[in-house]
Amino acid sequence: MRPSPAAEKSCDCIVHGLRVCDRRHVPAALDRDPQLKADFEAYLASPEYRTAQMNALLEAFVAVQDPEQLRAFWQAVPAALCVLAG
Repeated sequence: MRPSPAAEKSCDCIVHGLRVCDRRHVPAALDRDPQLKADFEAYLASPEYRTAQMNALLEAFVAVQDPEQLRAFWQAVPAALCVLAG
């Protein structure tokens, strides 16, 4: 399951802001700059990021059209949210 366009845009902005060309290089960029890593971790803990993530999940859920897509959606839901479901 691909991320929603909004989530893709958010990820692309993050990658661009770190001045890397590929998402695979993000960990190395963060390791090179402790302040950037702290700022990035603060962003990931922010209400804005959590809201964007939840919106992306809701967009993906609304787009589900059949049982196979529902299964793929559920498998893509972050494990932390699955704990809440039971």
